[in-house]
Amino acid sequence: MRNKGHAYEVYTSPIIPDWRWEILKKWQAPENEAKNPYARWFCDVYTPIVPDGEIGDTYVNEILQDAKAQLVSTHAECPNCFKRYITIKT
Repeated sequence: MRNKGHAYEVYTSPIIPDWRWEILKKWQAPENEAKNPYARWFCDVYTPIVPDGEIGDTYVNEILQDAKAQLVSTHAECPNCFKRYITIKT
């Protein structure tokens, strides 16, 4: 598990402006997630209502399918410190 501000991955949604999911822990391997409609990730979620983020489990389907979120960053891109992403507006 990663600490807040040091996410494994960051996702933003082109259809839900100003939402960002920072993935701190994945509970299952990707092949098991694909078979499980209730697969979840432990996330720090930033929204206009909660601009400082809120930590908790989120269903993977809600992020990837419902919000059509796209991967915008991985921790490997910033090995020394994680740089917070500004939501990309389309």
